[in-house]
Amino acid sequence: MLSFISNKLLRIIIIVLLSALIVISLCFIFYKPLHVVSPKIYGLRKIGPKLYIDNIDKRNDALIQYNNSIQELSTIGFKYEKYPTIIFCYDNKSYERFGFKESAARSIEGIAIILGPRGITETYFLKHELIHYWQEKNLGIFYNLNYPKRIIEGMAYSISNDLRHPLEEPWEDYRNKFEDWYNSGTIQ
Repeated sequence: MLSFISNKLLRIIIIVLLSALIVISLCFIFYKPLHVVSPKIYGLRKIGPKLYIDNIDKRNDALIQYNNSIQELSTIGFKYEKYPTIIFCYDNKSYERFGFKESAARSIEGIAIILGPRGITETYFLKHELIHYWQEKNLGIFYNLNYPKRIIEGMAYSISNDLRHPLEEPWEDYRNKFEDWYNSGTIQ
């Protein structure tokens, strides 16, 4: 009887583990942003702790942009216990491998930031995503649900010193309302 129970338990454990493996595999196949978990598999080169790049010739440019962005944000109070994985994609195909096409940069669930070719051209894209990463770590994983967009997006566009003026709506309105609040202490 004991042998039957242990065999049955072993079968259940094997079925659960195989099911989990299948689900994880399907997630990696169909939810491309999960590729950030193992960027080396996708041909990216490691250039620093949690820093990856698709074009090693651009290594110095990426490191300068990263260091300047972190330093600039830390001087105005954005402190990070841990940094996200940051992936610099100088090639559109590398960026699309993560499931993105149109955007300049994307933040992946507080795990990673991926910069596409357009996002690498200006430092404000990386700073914008680093601000969202800070928001998630300091305001909670549901910060997007708990705080108004004028605070979440307005802060990211304003503090990153996004040079685009005006932004498309509603982004410009969010930035203006955040700056009004920041300068006066009230949100209109």
